[in-house]
Amino acid sequence: MSIQIAVGMRVFVCDNLVFAGDLIALKRKHTARLNLPEEIARAIDRYQEGALALSRGIDRLRDTAIADRDAKEMIFDVFEKAVLPVRYFRPVADLYFDPPIEAPDVEPRTLWGLHNALTRQVREMPPAPAFQATVELGKMFGLGQARSLTGTENARSVQVAS
Repeated sequence: MSIQIAVGMRVFVCDNLVFAGDLIALKRKHTARLNLPEEIARAIDRYQEGALALSRGIDRLRDTAIADRDAKEMIFDVFEKAVLPVRYFRPVADLYFDPPIEAPDVEPRTLWGLHNALTRQVREMPPAPAFQATVELGKMFGLGQARSLTGTENARSVQVAS
């Protein structure tokens, strides 16, 4: 078993070896030559690269205007792919298309506003499904990095016609 670090905005680590979060594998095999400080330094560098990519992704969402028709299509896709339970369809649509004054984060007609309308409903879900939904929404909106923290390829980014 490799040494791993779990990092991120939402992290869950249990004594039965259940990890949830961005997992960083330090090394595949434990050997007598394991240089832990060096491995941790490399892992932190990979995490910082991922955090910067996430920040750039959020900036991109904030700067990307989206037409109502495209927003409707994306909302439909979220529910068609069962990322969120269908019972949240009406609250998401109402929140995005007619935001209340206490939800200024969904007001601009941008990908960021749409993402916030969806993730506000994720807060209503139990922790395990909420975590999975957050990951899937991140993939659909192209958040994160081109490479995951363990080196595997990330899912496709959202493409929105202007």
